[in-house]
Amino acid sequence: MNKEEILQKARNEKKPQQGDERQKGIFDKSFYWAFWGIVLCSFVFSLIRNIKGDESLEFPCTILFAVSCAFVYRFIRDHKKSDMVISLLTILLFGHALFRYITEYLM
Repeated sequence: MNKEEILQKARNEKKPQQGDERQKGIFDKSFYWAFWGIVLCSFVFSLIRNIKGDESLEFPCTILFAVSCAFVYRFIRDHKKSDMVISLLTILLFGHALFRYITEYLM
């Protein structure tokens, strides 16, 4: 093969599409913002119930479980100590909130 044939073959090959990488980034960011939207919404609902005098432990349990899952995943992928500390803290808080929920509502 000469130089011209190699160049022609390279031009004819299907190039990777830039949109695929961009779409993946948009998809990932959408879940990031959806996650924080759920956290904020659950916090507001929990705050409203607490103002009315009702204790709502299902919202904190849900929020803490979601946050701990996110930070455990980050720690597994990046091995950053800050992610490990936050994941352990949220797991402990989730355990405490779940224990209170079980003892107050189910027993």
